[in-house]
Amino acid sequence: MCFSATASFTTGTLLLVTGIITLRQVKHISSLPFASIPLIFGIQQIIEGFVWISFPYEFFHSIAVHMFVFIAYVFWPIYTPISIFILEKDSLRKKLLF
Repeated sequence: MCFSATASFTTGTLLLVTGIITLRQVKHISSLPFASIPLIFGIQQIIEGFVWISFPYEFFHSIAVHMFVFIAYVFWPIYTPISIFILEKDSLRKKLLF
């Protein structure tokens, strides 16, 4: 959310609940990675809340920032295309995604 710990924790909690509800609706295992996106994003938002409240504690702030940045700049660019690739059934589109 980028503007307060309260907003990050609130949004994170709502996304966690949404993610759990979404995962309970999964009927095929191939949908599981894509359906877990709200849950993982909720975890990222909660980590962002810890970034906000850890400013006075350099060590904990550094850990929270590194976790947040890893998810934002490493995890999402890899995970999202893979989850779509797994979900895709059309072989031509699957080859294009690869």
